Amino acid sequence: MDKKEIIQYLDQFMDYSSYLLWGDTVDDIAPITDEAKLIENFNNKYVFVAFNRSGSTKKYENFHNRHSAGDSKLMKTIKEKSEFKGSFITDVFPNDDCITPKASDLKKFFAKEPKLEKKYFSEFITRINPLIMNGAIVIAVGEECFKYLSKYKCRCLNNKLYKIPHFSSSKSYIERYKALDKILEKIK
Repeated sequence: MDKKEIIQYLDQFMDYSSYLLWGDTVDDIAPITDEAKLIENFNNKYVFVAFNRSGSTKKYENFHNRHSAGDSKLMKTIKEKSEFKGSFITDVFPNDDCITPKASDLKKFFAKEPKLEKKYFSEFITRINPLIMNGAIVIAVGEECFKYLSKYKCRCLNNKLYKIPHFSSSKSYIERYKALDKILEKIK
């Protein structure tokens, strides 16, 4: 699939996914939604994956909430680490019944609903599959997401799983930059 075909495929998931693209100014957290700009800036080398949504979102707005300190940290980090700009970002579990600010709540939910967990994880793999098939590296956002993907790692990830600190954590920008730099070093 070429970039345009991948973007058209991913469009069906934009109610809870997005791209690591923002406006031109330092504080402009609004998502870029114009297809021509998306194609021009799309980076299919990486897929960023968080564990679950913490709130409801509108199309293209997940990870672009102006009231979220974590989303602002994400924007600042990626704008300064341009190698990752334009990457697709999604949650493993973006489903409406998985919205919670605490991963532990989601784990309790899945303990009662293991078939639903398996179904949702399968949907996640389907969502990112075109990127993985093109060789994309998966970057787990946060320890919980990394542990989960490591534990249930499917063959399609082909040892291309890395992690960075979650943007809602108290970790500094420097720690996030170092984590991203380590990924770049390892894939050279």
